Amino acid sequence: MKKLIIFCFALILVAFTTTAIAGTKANMKEVSFQMQYDDISVDDVDADLSTWVLAGKFGYFFTDNFAVGLGASYMSVEIDSDELSTYMIGLEPNYYFNLNSGAVPYIGLNAGMVAWDFGFEDDSEFYYGAQIGILAFLTDWAAIDFQGRYTTYEIESTDVDDFALRVGLNVYF
Repeated sequence: MKKLIIFCFALILVAFTTTAIAGTKANMKEVSFQMQYDDISVDDVDADLSTWVLAGKFGYFFTDNFAVGLGASYMSVEIDSDELSTYMIGLEPNYYFNLNSGAVPYIGLNAGMVAWDFGFEDDSEFYYGAQIGILAFLTDWAAIDFQGRYTTYEIESTDVDDFALRVGLNVYF
């Protein structure tokens, strides 16, 4: 894990010294494939639920530095011999701070629907949250995306807080 963190910081440092930034211009499209590590707490109690999540997004830049994406993710974790599965789909508007370098920080919101299945029960609920991240452009059409995000929703009147770290590959066209 320590080597992964050092590698990520080195990649960001290299990105600040490059100038490949074509991906944040108006009318550009973005496709993203991501892995996410979640730390979940339930009703303000750390439930010690940590898991990996698969996620993806398709986005469109309506103006320079402003994009809205349609994101989706899947998570599965075992709790007391039962499996909790969630499927999320929602909108992710982001604002990108173009620093004229290969590193582009951003902030954004996320909101949509979460469908969950736990034991013999299932339902769907509204979720919302926020994210902050940085794109480390490798070329003018590809970037590594480092993101921290918070999402909250309810399962059976129980508040769920999800803190996540995401790493992904974004492709622009």
